[in-house]
Amino acid sequence: MPSQSPSAPADIHRPTWEALRAGDTLGSRRLAMQTLRRAGQQDDGHAQAIAFLQLAQADLLDSSYEHAMSMARKAGDGLAAQGDGPRTVEAMCLAAYCATVLGQDQSAWDLLGHSRQLALNLPSREDAAQALARVENYSGIAASWAGQHTEARDHFTRSLESLLGADDIDHALHPLINLWKNEVLMLALGHTRSPVEVARPDHLEELHLLCGNLLSDHAATTFSASHVTVAQTVLAFLCHHLCLLQGRHGEALIHLHSCRQLIRPLHAGCWLHTMGWWAELQHALAEGEQRTARYCALSMMAAAGRTRHVRMRMLAQRLTHTLVPELH
Repeated sequence: MPSQSPSAPADIHRPTWEALRAGDTLGSRRLAMQTLRRAGQQDDGHAQAIAFLQLAQADLLDSSYEHAMSMARKAGDGLAAQGDGPRTVEAMCLAAYCATVLGQDQSAWDLLGHSRQLALNLPSREDAAQALARVENYSGIAASWAGQHTEARDHFTRSLESLLGADDIDHALHPLINLWKNEVLMLALGHTRSPVEVARPDHLEELHLLCGNLLSDHAATTFSASHVTVAQTVLAFLCHHLCLLQGRHGEALIHLHSCRQLIRPLHAGCWLHTMGWWAELQHALAEGEQRTARYCALSMMAAAGRTRHVRMRMLAQRLTHTLVPELH
């Protein structure tokens, strides 16, 4: 969670951050708008910019990527005008993520390039290291969705090593989950000569152990509720995938049940529903249940159609074409 604004009373943004941490997007928007109005009356540009950043994060939690990108750009402009370099990088990376999700690759890379330059020029070594780790993580996301999986792996690894080296557990979970997800994407989409080269069960087991330890040790005290939900869901999906790779179908089914339970309460437009149907499709194919696989493939396409996550829609189409070609 970002730190509080130094230019405003210490608690002016705290209720909004707490609402975001709890996953309360409606409440966080209401609070951020109140701060925005109050800061406007007091001509406090820094507080206004942070309120825009909070609105962007609320939009992101609701998968409203277009509006989140607009709010993040406003936040970035305002924070840059106020000389807040670290948060400017944060806002620009958030905008870059939205651009990536929406398939706007050039815009994403432009924002990330600018963010990297800002991070490199931050006067505080600690701020610069954290900002660069953030840029590396979001660069990895952009590279992974663009099919540049080897480059993505390098970005995520650099981000993870930097954050763990600084004992920044709060942010380390993101590149760790993304690193593992990239490995699975790389395998599923065939961007390798040898599945063994990518799957590397011992490496995936190591990532699984580290993810599990971070969540069990810090879920209640460090991570926001929304981040925990995403991390636990992706972790269950990845564990399911790993078990299938290793032929442990009984254990895979346990992780699939966990995935179902975590996804069920989420709003219909959340991209995790598509991932859930991907897991169902994998399991049906592994069990040789072709009829169920066709149903799961169609459900995955339907879930992808409900999300504004353009990249996830493209992935669903490609997976369906590859795994269940008779539907095309």
